[in-house]
Amino acid sequence: MEEKRRMSNMEMTADIVIVGAGIAGLVTALALHRAPWEILLADISKDNVCVSGNACHLVTPDLDQGAWSTLEDGVVLAKCLVEAFAKSSTGDKCPKEEEYERIKMSLSKYAKERRWRAFDLVSTTYLAGHLQFTTEKVISFLRNKFLAPHLVSMLMKEQAST
Repeated sequence: MEEKRRMSNMEMTADIVIVGAGIAGLVTALALHRAPWEILLADISKDNVCVSGNACHLVTPDLDQGAWSTLEDGVVLAKCLVEAFAKSSTGDKCPKEEEYERIKMSLSKYAKERRWRAFDLVSTTYLAGHLQFTTEKVISFLRNKFLAPHLVSMLMKEQAST
């Protein structure tokens, strides 16, 4: 009963926000392609802000990696933040400057830990997208007969090892 009441309050709040904002208040953004090398060359973390999940590594649905990798991101990010704040020797609340630095360092660590996994996901998506939508007959033949079974096998092995 309590759950249903909270949901109805949330829905009402969402309605108020959407209706109150009007069409001009809605913001949309395209999910843009990110080339694999951009993951290696660009920073996904700056100060106390970090890009995570599909904002960092958008993948095609047929790879079945989107939700899983986003969950991985959440676990790694939580681990980095917990490690940063567990270093406090006292139970007292740390000053704002120290808190800011701890968040900054934990996000930097997170970015370093996730860089290669994000690169792997984006590279696989990039290759799969290119191969799926090519019109070249030789590549289409190779894709259909050899590459598709190999990619599925490779991803399954990778998932089993994590």
